[in-house]
Amino acid sequence: MILGMSWLRSADHPVNFHDRTVHIRDRNGVLVPCTVATPHTSIACHVVSVARIHDAIARNDVEEMGLVFLHALPSPDGPAASPPNPRISHLLDEYRDVFEAPTRTVPDWPIRHGITLEAGAVPPRGCIYRMSEEELEVLRAQLDDLLDKGWIRPSCSPYGAPVLFVRKKNKDLRLCIDYRKLNARTVKNAGPLPRIDDLLERLGGATYFSKLDLKSGYHQIEIQPQDRYKTAFKTRYGHFEWVVMPFGLTNTPATFQAAMTT
Repeated sequence: MILGMSWLRSADHPVNFHDRTVHIRDRNGVLVPCTVATPHTSIACHVVSVARIHDAIARNDVEEMGLVFLHALPSPDGPAASPPNPRISHLLDEYRDVFEAPTRTVPDWPIRHGITLEAGAVPPRGCIYRMSEEELEVLRAQLDDLLDKGWIRPSCSPYGAPVLFVRKKNKDLRLCIDYRKLNARTVKNAGPLPRIDDLLERLGGATYFSKLDLKSGYHQIEIQPQDRYKTAFKTRYGHFEWVVMPFGLTNTPATFQAAMTT
């Protein structure tokens, strides 16, 4: 049993390290000594370095190893969470449609993403990448979701970028489209992006700070209708093109920044 500092600070628990005793109060408030038994001689405790552990594992000298994480448990009779501010609750209810994740395209948005190709550019395409059964299941589910939202549509474009998955920190799979060949043939947008130090200087003298984060921000901006066929990608389950702005295109950061400052 391990007694943490939070427990030792919670009440009067005299500890005598010489006699290996700790005193705990009973129901009547009387201090009762509890003796800590001496560990068996076969049990030894040594502090080892990371390098020694690495060497032992490399030599396969470790017979058994365990990993323990310690954390303080909340008190069952601790203070209850304070109720939410009614003004904030009213604000969230009033603008509920704003805080919901988008499920369709955003009509009449003044900013749309365009793709201008270099002169003489040939439509790039490549073979589909091999995927595991897990990746194929996730791909099918994500394609169905994107089709239901109207963010992609079936395509017969001469373009066709392959798709792949990247593992997130939470172990979920992120769908990525390999637009490297298309980006190499795209005329770059020299639109300015804000400098971090300029943004920090604008906060000088402020007391309250807030931020707004668009949910699926890129997908709230449409692709120019005449350029949608250029975003086509192909999968085992079909050939599709984007109606809204995807990740991976070379000029999307400039387009998104223009939408934020317009």
